[in-house]
Amino acid sequence: VILLFSYFIYLHIEKLILRFWKKRSYLYRFAYLLRKEPKYRWKLLFLSWGRFIVFTTQFALMLSIYGTSISFNVIGAIWLIYLTSMITPSLFLGKLGIKELLSLYILSQIGINEYTILFSSLTIWLINSVSPAVWGLFICKNKQ
Repeated sequence: VILLFSYFIYLHIEKLILRFWKKRSYLYRFAYLLRKEPKYRWKLLFLSWGRFIVFTTQFALMLSIYGTSISFNVIGAIWLIYLTSMITPSLFLGKLGIKELLSLYILSQIGINEYTILFSSLTIWLINSVSPAVWGLFICKNKQ
């Protein structure tokens, strides 16, 4: 029911925004863009799902590399980690500590070793956050 309600809101949000927000606001311009370009909404949805699948696959593969067998319970736990980390506010280092604590709590409930969870989560953080920053540093340094 929540999923269907969410999709209904997502597909018709511009009608609510155009009715209640001022023309100068960012939301009004976004709603106007959604009404003008209906394919934009589906493109955003496709990219969001693609990102979610990539992150889920990364975490599952990393757990597998560190010796955990992958099952539907593990995939469901990974989805729960991303859901709770998304709704948990954090401004420090891209949710570095929050995601690890959530991962430890959720995945240890289904019997995965704590060291496996920490190493998997930190390796993903290194791959997704630190390595692009280091590459960018070398690229910018070489251009000077």
